Amino acid sequence: MQHFLKFLLILILAWLSSLIVPFWGVAVAGFVASLIVRSSYLSSFLIGFIAIFILWGSMAFYIDTETSSILTDRVGAILTVDPPILILITALLGGLTGGLGSLSGSLVRGKPPSEEYY
Repeated sequence: MQHFLKFLLILILAWLSSLIVPFWGVAVAGFVASLIVRSSYLSSFLIGFIAIFILWGSMAFYIDTETSSILTDRVGAILTVDPPILILITALLGGLTGGLGSLSGSLVRGKPPSEEYY
C-alpha cells in the first residue's frame, strides 16, 4: 500500500510541477515523495522511474496525437529515429530523472528499517 501511495504522490506532484516549472520538476516531485513515504533505495528508484515513465510517455503520446505528429516527425527526421521510438526515448529520460530524484530523497531520509527490503 505504501508503494502505491508513493506512486500516486509522485504522479500528482510531477503533473502539478509540470504546469509550473521545467522538466526538473519531476525530480523534485520524486524527492519530496521519497521524503514523505519511506521505502528501500531500490524500490524508491523503481517507483519514481515507473511513475514518471508512465506520466511522460502518456503526455508525449497525447501531445503527439493531438498535433498530428508534426513535431515528432520533424525531430525524428533530424535524429533519424521513428516517432514511436522518440516517444519511448522521452519516457525513458523522464523516468530516469524521476527515478534519480526519488532515490536522492530516499538517500537523504536515511537507511530504511531492514524489514522493508522487498
